[in-house]
Amino acid sequence: MTQASVAPAKTRAQISERTLRKDPWWRAPRITATLLPELERRDGLRGCEVAVGEVNGVAAGIAPDGRLRVTGPGGTVALVASGEVREQA
Repeated sequence: MTQASVAPAKTRAQISERTLRKDPWWRAPRITATLLPELERRDGLRGCEVAVGEVNGVAAGIAPDGRLRVTGPGGTVALVASGEVREQA
């Protein structure tokens, strides 16, 4: 019986520079037009009261650049790029 040799995993430093994508491919208009409706369809936070850091309000969907839209008191809209989203009771 022969054992198949297992190739060691390559680290990021060992991967060819040509292989790594450094361009923001997800921002291409064609990609955004394709992905955004699907992300919005699956958005489980839309309409929920949320808090993200100092931002409080109602989750109002996903902006074209991928940030979370939160509508605050008085109708102000904040765009949140990252942070822990907590659903408010």
